Amino acid sequence: MFLSTLREIIINKPECLKNYINTLMPLYFAQSNSEDEPIRNIVSESIGKLFITHPDEIKGPLEQALLSQNIMTVSTVARSFKFSAHNNTNPHHFNSFVNILIQLVKQNDLAVKKNSLQSLNQIVYNNNLKSCVKDHVEEIVQVCLNEATIKKELIITVDLGPFKHTVDNGAAIRKAAFNLMETLAEQFSFNQSQVIDAVVVGILDTNEDV
Repeated sequence: MFLSTLREIIINKPECLKNYINTLMPLYFAQSNSEDEPIRNIVSESIGKLFITHPDEIKGPLEQALLSQNIMTVSTVARSFKFSAHNNTNPHHFNSFVNILIQLVKQNDLAVKKNSLQSLNQIVYNNNLKSCVKDHVEEIVQVCLNEATIKKELIITVDLGPFKHTVDNGAAIRKAAFNLMETLAEQFSFNQSQVIDAVVVGILDTNEDV
């Protein structure tokens, strides 16, 4: 409830928190590795929306958090850019984070991959921010192509009594990769032959969402 109240303040009157940034950020980072997913989600949204009003004050702490050894913290902070990129008009504040997010997609943790892809997608989608991605389009496309393929090692079979249930842990990653490629194709001109090939293969994907 305390975190929810803070989020409402950030959404409605963020300027009043300027003198409390140095208190808020350690609090958010402490909760960013909570075992409770709803709490991590509130933290992501709060940090993201705080970044819109106070980018200079929290830029340094965010960069440090993305280099943390705690995977949950990295995942939570990576997701925050999905919220900070929405309706933002200043690409300058995102320049240093685009390359970090691209590199995070290459990490092994599935949540980090998904959150980084979704945040990059929101940055590309925003016409005011897409300029900070223009020099990275080819690299992002290649990263997406790699993540859009079915990885058998991420598909597991779970025994449910007499039945077997297949769990595809890579489906959300593939969906995020295709979403990002779609947004890139809408926003930039580039050779899309590889993307088209991936889409043809993707049509046969066993996961309906993908």
